[in-house]
Amino acid sequence: PQFVLWLVPLVILARPRIVEFLVWQVIEVFHWFAIFSWLYANGAQTPTLGMWTTVYVGAVLLHVVAVVAICGATVGDILRGRAPRDVAGEAANLSPEQASPGGLDSSAEGVRGRNRRQGEVTHG
Repeated sequence: PQFVLWLVPLVILARPRIVEFLVWQVIEVFHWFAIFSWLYANGAQTPTLGMWTTVYVGAVLLHVVAVVAICGATVGDILRGRAPRDVAGEAANLSPEQASPGGLDSSAEGVRGRNRRQGEVTHG
């Protein structure tokens, strides 16, 4: 179950949709609970081993479906060229000139960037 820890920051950056993320995380918590409950029941040879085996298999299948779905949705966004909108809103689609207040970027890097785009040589 640890590989999901590597996916969390990637999913947050690539697909910041809070409802999808929370559903996925609830499934992951259920998956974690089912794994360790099954391991305990198996190790202690409890009479509930059959029930926990069924829960474990269901949790693994649900986990696989959830990971494939969220990864597939992220890849689909990439292939369609969609920007993450839930967090960034329309700002993800703005040019640097539109994103700065009043459309003007007076910082040194902004001026150098505009000069480079216009073909001027700058020093410094």
